[in-house]
Amino acid sequence: MYNLINNSIEVISQDAPLAQHFADYLWLKENYTIIDIAHNEEYKNRYANFWRMNQARLPQEYKNQYFGLLLNIRDNNLQTIIEIVDTLYAIPINGINKIQFSFATKLLHTTNNDLPIYDSLMKDFFFFSKISSNLEFETKRDRYINQYNFLIAEYSRIIENNLLLASINFIKENYQLNELVTDIKIIDSIIWSFVKYLREGNIENGNILF
Repeated sequence: MYNLINNSIEVISQDAPLAQHFADYLWLKENYTIIDIAHNEEYKNRYANFWRMNQARLPQEYKNQYFGLLLNIRDNNLQTIIEIVDTLYAIPINGINKIQFSFATKLLHTTNNDLPIYDSLMKDFFFFSKISSNLEFETKRDRYINQYNFLIAEYSRIIENNLLLASINFIKENYQLNELVTDIKIIDSIIWSFVKYLREGNIENGNILF
C-alpha cells in the first residue's frame, strides 16, 4: 500500500487541499506557544474548524474545558494519552460521558507533534477493528490505546525503513513547510489525503490502480 501511495502521490496531493491544510496547521502550531488559548476566540475557532470539532457538534462547555486543558498542558506539563482521555471523558456531552479519542490525540499532537493523530481515516487505512460502544469505559479506552500504540510503532517503522520517503520528500519539495511540520504530521496528511481520495470513488473511476 505504501508503494501505491508513493506511485500516486502527485495525483493524490493535487486532489487534496494540502496547501491550505498546511497553512492552517502552521498557524495553529506557531500561535500555540504565544496565545492565551483558553480565551482567544480566533484561535479556538480556527482550531475547532481545522480539527473538525465543529462538525462533531460538541457543546460549548466541552470545548471550553478542552481548550482549558490544552492551555494547562502547555503551561505546566505534558500528559499521557490515558490522562487526557480520562480528563475529557469526565466532561459530559449532552449529559452523556463519551470517549472522544480522536480529539484526545489531536490535543496531544498539538502539545507534541512527534505523536500521530487517530481518526476515522486512519481506522479505515489500517483496518482497525470496531470498538463497541457497549463496552465498559476502561476496556473501551484500552482498546483505543492499543490501536494508538500501533500507530506510533507503525509511523516509526515507516520513517526508519523509508517506506513513504518518496511521498514525504514530494510534500516537502512542493509545500512551504518548516520544522513545526514533522515527518509524523506529513505521514498523517498523506494517509488522510489517500483515504479521502479513495472514498471519493477514484478506484472505480480507474484513477488508482492496485
